[in-house]
Amino acid sequence: MTYPAWPGLLRDAFNSTALDDDVVKGARRHKRRGMIRSVGSVPGALSGVVQDGAEIWHVNWRIAPIDEAGWAEIEREIHADPVTMEALLESQAPARTQDVEEILSRLVPDPADLEATCDCADWLVPCAHALAVGLAFAELTRDDVWALLLLRGRGRDWLVVSEAAARARQLLDRLGGRPPSEEVFSDPPPAPSGARVSLR
Repeated sequence: MTYPAWPGLLRDAFNSTALDDDVVKGARRHKRRGMIRSVGSVPGALSGVVQDGAEIWHVNWRIAPIDEAGWAEIEREIHADPVTMEALLESQAPARTQDVEEILSRLVPDPADLEATCDCADWLVPCAHALAVGLAFAELTRDDVWALLLLRGRGRDWLVVSEAAARARQLLDRLGGRPPSEEVFSDPPPAPSGARVSLR
């Protein structure tokens, strides 16, 4: 069985932030033992809770967002690939195509753009708790690509609005550039003689 590229690239990006192999081993151990209680993303930030024995640690990652020019390019590429567009709008794991792989793999942040904090006393940054949350998040994106898009700055509403705008532009093109109201709501025909016309 093959897996999409972006979770592995994201996992590698988080692993690259570790300063010590022991941190990587500890993070894998936390993940394997099911110590990660929650993981969630918002634009520019990833958070999670790790229970290490009797202790509960809160992790936060800050991730540099993609700029507007970058998102404009990604938006164009998504619109150019109906398979990707349809899958994303239906909140599914997109079908595996080269275009999908390329688009989503570009959402993976550079390790230099990742910054972690944890309320444990470990002096290493990231600590094993923080790295475990990052690795769990990478795995989560295998089936929930919107977690990755949201992390980099865009929610599902962005694509819904973008798709609606694209359809409106296509309609205008078909109407020769005129607003739909000029085509659909033209002047009504004259009323029959003696009839009253109500605007209500």
